[in-house]
Amino acid sequence: MLRACALALALGASVAAVAVAGATPPPRIVSLTPVITETLFALGAGDQVVGVTRFCNYPPEAKKRAIVGGIVDIDVEAVVTLRPDLVIGEEEQTVLHTLRGLGLRVLPVKCQNLQDLFTAFTAIGREVGREAEAQALAASIRGRFSQVAEALKGEPRRPVLLVVGRNPSLVAAGRGSFLDELISLAGATNIVADSDQPYPTVSMETVLLRQPEVIVECSGSMAGKDLTEEARQAWSRWPTLAAVRSGRVFVSTNDTLLRPGPRVAEALDELVRYFHPDVARKLAPPTARE
Repeated sequence: MLRACALALALGASVAAVAVAGATPPPRIVSLTPVITETLFALGAGDQVVGVTRFCNYPPEAKKRAIVGGIVDIDVEAVVTLRPDLVIGEEEQTVLHTLRGLGLRVLPVKCQNLQDLFTAFTAIGREVGREAEAQALAASIRGRFSQVAEALKGEPRRPVLLVVGRNPSLVAAGRGSFLDELISLAGATNIVADSDQPYPTVSMETVLLRQPEVIVECSGSMAGKDLTEEARQAWSRWPTLAAVRSGRVFVSTNDTLLRPGPRVAEALDELVRYFHPDVARKLAPPTARE
């Protein structure tokens, strides 16, 4: 930390010159989360990104940037050494206060639900000189949401469970999470939508009582390894579950289901394939991919 402070002081006038937000598009940006990194590249600001976390694996170009740590263990010295004109992170990351105290220009954003995401697009676009691109990205995603909603009219809303981890107890997407919103947009009903937290721990007794007709496991992508066979074997021990009896237990290793970012329309498409495969086959490719 002392070395970081010394280096920050050595930056002197160059740091002060960029401390005023919005003065000019920042040529050197450090991103502190995968969602923010994806957003910057989606807005066309990828060339401005000089530092990312070790979890920033999309798009592939992001992996060529300097690594400044993980989500909760950001290396302050590594950030300062990159001489960023702007650092963008989630508002709950306490390291932002440290970086701001060192004189760096910091933009905190929130990306916990869909409204947060659209607000973050706007804020990031404004700060990096990509406001028009941010508006276009949000419009594209909202357009896809509308297409899906129209295609799902009249379809049954099946009870579903979306598992995001094993702790070793099940951890599910609950009320307040972006995944709970996506479940609804994908034409289903979340069996733990009455939870008092976004990602509650769920007992098997609750699952057996509420009988999901579809179960989606995306814990494999969170763990960083393929847990497909492990998850299938785990659910096969509960043959009285409707989802198990009908063979509608799906395991996703696609990290879009765990990132409320620019690929959220792709995440919605994936859930529609699980919940309403006939509708999914009829839907045109999402606007974001056209």
